[in-house]
Amino acid sequence: MFLRNLRFYLSETALNLSRNRHATVITVLQTFVSLFVLGLFLIIIINANRFVTGFLNSLQVAVFLNDSLSKEETQALYHTIRDETRGITKVEYISKEEAWKWMEGETPFELGDLVERNPLPASFKLHIASSRYAPIVAGEISKLDGILEIRYPEETLGQYLPIFYFILGASFILAVVLAGATVFTISNTIRLAIYARRKEIKIMQLVGATDWTIRGPFLIEGLVYGIVGSLAAFAFVSIGYNLLFSTFTKMVVFRPIFVASGEMAYNLFVLMVTLGIIIGVAGSLIAVDRYLESEYSSGVPAEGAAT
Repeated sequence: MFLRNLRFYLSETALNLSRNRHATVITVLQTFVSLFVLGLFLIIIINANRFVTGFLNSLQVAVFLNDSLSKEETQALYHTIRDETRGITKVEYISKEEAWKWMEGETPFELGDLVERNPLPASFKLHIASSRYAPIVAGEISKLDGILEIRYPEETLGQYLPIFYFILGASFILAVVLAGATVFTISNTIRLAIYARRKEIKIMQLVGATDWTIRGPFLIEGLVYGIVGSLAAFAFVSIGYNLLFSTFTKMVVFRPIFVASGEMAYNLFVLMVTLGIIIGVAGSLIAVDRYLESEYSSGVPAEGAAT
């Protein structure tokens, strides 16, 4: 029974698509354009979220040391910070050599060709219990001798966090508007298909076809629009992001600011295909349900046959 119904739905869907070729092509293109722009906003949302989350989760204070400190002075400073500063859960010492190796791993260049000696200072990485301790820890440690500089992300976060939240909010609103416009486009296309087959649908209602028997082919048609449009949009957006990411990593020194191209492609595929399916099915449901409601209101039986 299920296979017979599925075969009927698929054959009717294929008939609808071939019968309305021009409307099909236009709807797929409009879905593609809308989901392409939606994909661009998703890239902004994903990267902005990564940036903000990285700051919020970086509960660390970096304490850079003067090169003039001896080994004994560095050890004494380590114990002072660890034992006498509240809010610190762990202290890690990073030597000049370790900092240099980390820098080499984060840059696409051969640093040895750019500088003659290691300019990076040794440092302490302080893990703190809460971000509210960051300014307290920084204030207490800044009074100690041998400190070159103290950095923690909350200083920058306070300046830029409102901007990133605005970007996230604006991108989300625009994404919702675009999704709504795409639903409207697909809904109108399905309504045209229903209008072209209105006589057949009335006959199906009169002989006892259920609402879901009528809905089925149109739901699959909307599903096709959503999947085809989302896959095409995903291909273009992911290829474009990959090119931009590759270009960016060759131009700048540090790379962890943006989401890697592979991870971004996975996120975009899941989000865009899921949204394409939801949008396509929603557009179809809206169009078919409006038609069925109008048929009910006009007195045409939908569920049972006249006896």
